[in-house]
Amino acid sequence: MNKILIGGLCVLALAACEKKEKPLAETTTKCGDFDVAIKVYNERIDTVINSVKVSMPQVVAASGAKYQTEDASVVLWNKGEDWMMIVTDGEQEKIIECANI
Repeated sequence: MNKILIGGLCVLALAACEKKEKPLAETTTKCGDFDVAIKVYNERIDTVINSVKVSMPQVVAASGAKYQTEDASVVLWNKGEDWMMIVTDGEQEKIIECANI
């Protein structure tokens, strides 16, 4: 009984020590009519685009860092301090330059 209790306490202690992942960088930008908050992690970004939360994995890019939704309807591309958003609706693609705010 004591071994089970001690094992349970160890599991709880380890769970309490688990650290929440901290972003490598954070920024807020304005992409056309879209307000975009971005938290950059190792291989993804977590964004809030006009109050909608979206997580985007990093994908291969010739330069900079490129992130996109699973269906590639929204792409955020970063090079240095600059961001660009590409929104695809059906067959029409709209490229939007972003400005830091």
